Amino acid sequence: MIHNRLVLALAAVALSGASLAQITKVGDAYQMRMKFAPGQKLVYSMNSTTSAPGQPQPMNLDTEFTMKVNSVKNGVADITYSVGPMKMNGKATGGVNTVNMKMDSRGKVMGQASGGQQPAQMVLPDKPIRVGQTWTSTSSIATMGVPMEITNTYKLNRIVQKGGRSLAEISVTISAKGNISSNGTGTMLLDFADGSLVSATMNQTITIRQGGQQGGQAINISNRTVIQRKS
Repeated sequence: MIHNRLVLALAAVALSGASLAQITKVGDAYQMRMKFAPGQKLVYSMNSTTSAPGQPQPMNLDTEFTMKVNSVKNGVADITYSVGPMKMNGKATGGVNTVNMKMDSRGKVMGQASGGQQPAQMVLPDKPIRVGQTWTSTSSIATMGVPMEITNTYKLNRIVQKGGRSLAEISVTISAKGNISSNGTGTMLLDFADGSLVSATMNQTITIRQGGQQGGQAINISNRTVIQRKS
């Protein structure tokens, strides 16, 4: 159980932060900012498949997460972020984790969140980004009592046309350090029309050391997470 929850949290940090990011062309570059509207609600499905040593078959976890904008004041939004319930190999497990937080136009969480565990959001670049350029987002989270320092590097790969829509393809490289470490890569698609996250994938390897010690025996866990917008 803890393996799936940890990898799900790491993937969400890397991939879900842009779910309300507006994209505007500025010369030959693109500016990304959070586009908030009171009452706006985005719903996503998330599937996570995890394989670990000694595990007879992969663990398959399905859940959904939502972001609802309650109000906006001076460019800062009051948001309710919910994750769950979950199904593991088709069986229901856990409830819904809900957090209320305030977020600025670059995705920075302002002050302390209230409720459950605060999700670490992707912070958008401070300047317009050209195709091929990168930016970095750092955060600290504690999932299931496990603290981690996370560095995500994002790259605007290209602008593509799909299903009559203009989409920004962004790749991400994740690196997490702590008693549990992780390395992975992924890709997301953002819709130019409203800046919403359309879909995303993440492949990562998580290393857990027995006893939580750096010198303990390492257990490597592989995971693939797919996020898809539902509404």
